Amino acid sequence: MTPRAGDPVGSRLTAHAAAFISAEGHDIHIAMAGSSRYDDDERQFVPPNFHKSLEELLIRYLPENLGLQFQEDAKKLEELADKLANTEARYTDRQKTFWHSLWYHVGDTKDTLDAWVALIPNEYGLAVVKTGLAVVFKLAEKSAERRQRIEKTFVAIREALTRADPAKRSFRSNEDICVSADHLNQSIVECIEDMILLTSKEKTSWRQKLATAPKFRHRTPPPDPDVILGKLEEARKEFERVIDLVRDNVIEGTGFLTQSMAMRLPGMHRNILETNESLRVFSEKQDERDKDYKRGYEDFYSMLHQIRADTQNIVARENNRQNSLRIREQETGQVITRNEVLQILLESKRQRTEIERLRREIRYTRKSRQLIKGDQLLHILTGLPISDNCELADLRQMLQRPNDDLQKCLSYKGKLNTETQGQVQESVLRNNRVLGWLNRPESDLILVDANIDDPGMPKTTPMSVFCGTLVTSMVTAHPEDVVVFHFCGQHFLPKDAWYGPNGLVRFLAMQLLVRLLEMKCSDLSFIDDWDFVEGLENHDLSCLCDLLYHLIAQFSAQTTVYCVIDTISLFDNPRTLPDLKVVMDCFHSIVRDTSLSPAVKILLTNPMHSKRTMKQLPVFQDDPTRLVNLIPDTLTSATPISDRVVGRTISRQSPTSRSRLRGRYGAEFDSTW
Repeated sequence: MTPRAGDPVGSRLTAHAAAFISAEGHDIHIAMAGSSRYDDDERQFVPPNFHKSLEELLIRYLPENLGLQFQEDAKKLEELADKLANTEARYTDRQKTFWHSLWYHVGDTKDTLDAWVALIPNEYGLAVVKTGLAVVFKLAEKSAERRQRIEKTFVAIREALTRADPAKRSFRSNEDICVSADHLNQSIVECIEDMILLTSKEKTSWRQKLATAPKFRHRTPPPDPDVILGKLEEARKEFERVIDLVRDNVIEGTGFLTQSMAMRLPGMHRNILETNESLRVFSEKQDERDKDYKRGYEDFYSMLHQIRADTQNIVARENNRQNSLRIREQETGQVITRNEVLQILLESKRQRTEIERLRREIRYTRKSRQLIKGDQLLHILTGLPISDNCELADLRQMLQRPNDDLQKCLSYKGKLNTETQGQVQESVLRNNRVLGWLNRPESDLILVDANIDDPGMPKTTPMSVFCGTLVTSMVTAHPEDVVVFHFCGQHFLPKDAWYGPNGLVRFLAMQLLVRLLEMKCSDLSFIDDWDFVEGLENHDLSCLCDLLYHLIAQFSAQTTVYCVIDTISLFDNPRTLPDLKVVMDCFHSIVRDTSLSPAVKILLTNPMHSKRTMKQLPVFQDDPTRLVNLIPDTLTSATPISDRVVGRTISRQSPTSRSRLRGRYGAEFDSTW
């Protein structure tokens, strides 16, 4: 909340908060590093304005001395600087070559220009500096020695900036480098101002007017040119010294980290061996339980055979009794007959009682061995052992992983190219197929190819940032719906617990199960035999896909389940392609099954171009419109991905109806899938 004007308490709180951000921001996150300053009047951070005094000097100097009008537009000011640098015909070729190479180094154009932009991030400020330097060259064109000294000084600055390589690490990411870069920036501006004042005539009307300006009253008369350039040379050397010092510290820290990892590896290896031994013991115990279960069934069937034999004996005795009755009918009478019938009835009652007891015992045994609790299933999905020794903190850490992945993805918003982010956002939100995926009430699946042409792109791409923003916007816009997600680029190492298509399905199932447990509507009765439980414990992909289907089916018809899977193309390789086909067939079955109560929306993304193996999968052969190709290069948006823009699009494109037709399975899908 912004403090009210005239509120001293709010002003003090704002000042304290600004001081904390200025002092600690660069250590918290790279996005808060920089040279911006807090303005007490505006009560917000503002960019540094090193070029302001040089701008005022040029505004007064150009019209009265060179007959040129100062331009307040960056591009027009660049053209004015080029014009000043190339005025004299006899110096045109040489100055043009030098002037161009000073800002755009031959053979390395973009990197050199980026270095200047990294030092002077304000486009207008960089244009002012260029114009001021062009005026200095104009004034010094009759003195070859002075011009060469100026050229040599600024070439050295250009080389220092290029060697610092700001494309890999911003000048603003380190506090010492940031301070040194600001000092070099200020020194360049003051050098240009002093050179203009020194090389111009002492007694001119514009000099007299300039002396009355508030920003120049405190300035001492300009010294000798060598002193001016010497100060700039010292600032340049100090900048290089700080760069070298920071680079050495980073190298030393990397060495310490490597040694630390080498010391920890033996302990990790021992833990793996201990875990393997625990799994072996658990497997042996499970085999023993299975053998006991099998022996119990064998005993039951043996008892049934015995009952059958007893029944046959009863029948045989009855036949003998009938024969005996006919022989002894006259002498035994009805007493013997009634006693025999009484014995038969008693024996039949005893047998029925015994059979009912055995049936109850079998039902109890089966029920006690088939049920599995929600927390046990979470342990299975996360790969943690189901035992009393398992730390609850380990399970909490695994359940927190989706939120950690989402936060890590969103943190890349300030690190990736802003123009590419804007192109991705605009091309996705303008695509009719994507809007249809958002707007249709029925289940749907699409694969979006962003077609970003950058082979060196990191695993977390601008498309990943868009997916993260989409997830947060969906959760905000539709809290009644369920949103699960998986960023494949954050789990690309085989040793990762959530690696591959298998880890993808477990990651989604874990999020769905947690949501059902929070809603207190989970029902795990579909896990009805030990083979299914054993398959889940072994992370069998087919059993995991069955589990995913049954978990989705437990949400109501008024709920939409969104599945956002970023960079699924990482699994399109010979090692994981067979499992990927199984998972894609599972997704295909889910979106086609009209017997599912909730609508299921699955969004898959690829930052570049999908391979032929992906396009030939049945889910895309069945409906080619599920493949969405973006053309971001045709758009020119330079704004980063925005929560507000994505959220507004989602709210505008929300499904208006949740009604869905049930399939021929009806309410029996739980037991027939």
